Amino acid sequence: MSLYLASWNVAGWLSTAAKIQQHHGSVESWMRQHKFDILCLQEVKTSDRALAENPHAHAAELVDYETFWAPCRKRTKTGARSSFSGVATFCKKGLCSHADRNVLDKGGELDEEGRCIMTVCRNMAIFNVYVPNNGVWNVQLSLKIKFLAALRTSMRRMRSLGLDVILCGDLNLVYRACDQYPMSRNVDLEACLRAGEDGNEEEEEEGVREMVQQVKDNLGKIEDALKTKVAEEVEIFIPATQRKERRWRFFIVVDGERKVKLGKPISKEESLGYPTSYTLQAGGVKEEETGEFIICHPPMHMRLAELSELMEKVAAVCWSEEQLHKLANSKYVKSRSAPIVKQWIRSVLDDDEMVDSFVEFHSKARCRFTCWDQYTNERYRNEGARIDYILVDKKLFSSSARRGIELHSPSHMDPYSAEAAAWACTEGGRWVAAPFEGGGIQDGPEETYTCQFRAPSSGILYTPPQYSDHIGVSVIL
Repeated sequence: MSLYLASWNVAGWLSTAAKIQQHHGSVESWMRQHKFDILCLQEVKTSDRALAENPHAHAAELVDYETFWAPCRKRTKTGARSSFSGVATFCKKGLCSHADRNVLDKGGELDEEGRCIMTVCRNMAIFNVYVPNNGVWNVQLSLKIKFLAALRTSMRRMRSLGLDVILCGDLNLVYRACDQYPMSRNVDLEACLRAGEDGNEEEEEEGVREMVQQVKDNLGKIEDALKTKVAEEVEIFIPATQRKERRWRFFIVVDGERKVKLGKPISKEESLGYPTSYTLQAGGVKEEETGEFIICHPPMHMRLAELSELMEKVAAVCWSEEQLHKLANSKYVKSRSAPIVKQWIRSVLDDDEMVDSFVEFHSKARCRFTCWDQYTNERYRNEGARIDYILVDKKLFSSSARRGIELHSPSHMDPYSAEAAAWACTEGGRWVAAPFEGGGIQDGPEETYTCQFRAPSSGILYTPPQYSDHIGVSVIL
């Protein structure tokens, strides 16, 4: 008998559950329409006390499902319990034989974060996780590394007990460049400088070789210009408020005399020194316990958007959208996640013999992202990243996994194309961006809340943008 498992970062369960109840009567009715057997939620942002005081608002007591919760139990500076992070797993009654929210360090600092809960269903240990992000200035990278190490140890322990392992949730990482918006991908400039040394230029797509040569010819000039980089306070007009406001902006000097501005205005002065903005230097943090320097941004790597801007403003080389697309999908481009984090997931996939269920079924899919910045309406331009995953032990996947229906797309489009991915983000334009003058995301017509319901599939669930800045991922086993 197959099992349909879904995972979703809800960015605050109470507000999401309220919207689901508004549009579908109840959370349980919504789950039945999706045909979920197991639903793993991340970033529920609640507390044990809130759950006990108002289980109905949390949909914590359902007829056909059991719910298991791991809220954040850390205390804030004032001594109150934090409602940050938190995960929850909903299982059809009779499926789950065991649940544990103290699986990383036996109820210690990591478990108190409320980022992991493990449920045993049939012969499967399902880890529902919300992995820490790097944080502002990468201050949480050390925590992230500790979390991932403890998680891997716990997964291995479950295998030693004879259980198959499933890891699902928001992993806050991108290990494949194609799972990130093209202009946000990192160009490996060292690789560009080495181009031609291996004798494989003929394998490159037409036009990429010329772009790489342009980078080689002008990189020295770009380096010289970046040495002059300064941040200055500027006054700009904000259409949303109809007022002038103070912002900060980067400037460089080109050819020793021409002053050029870079990027967009920055609202917070402390963001000016962020270690990955317009730099060819390595960025990272010092590990608290060992003192080791952990690289989060390798040297000689730069976002494609920044490189393109510098090529135009410093070297007068303007690349077309077609050229940028080619470079973004070339061997010279990598994802922007920290190398140590990418190494972790590669080891889990290769050494621990797990598979990325989405990649196994949809390896040719492009720009199928699961998270976007809602504040800048990025979903409506499909400028996001795939950071939500369901990883499955290879043996279990090979014996049980099914594809189900194809990725959501109109019949006249290739479902693996970037065009189809952009269509699915907005249901062909039926979900609209928040108005520029403010007011937040608007409610759509009633029918736009039912198009999320499709037959079970191993892929992506396009939940409405009003529910969360993430969408769901799923697998049939």
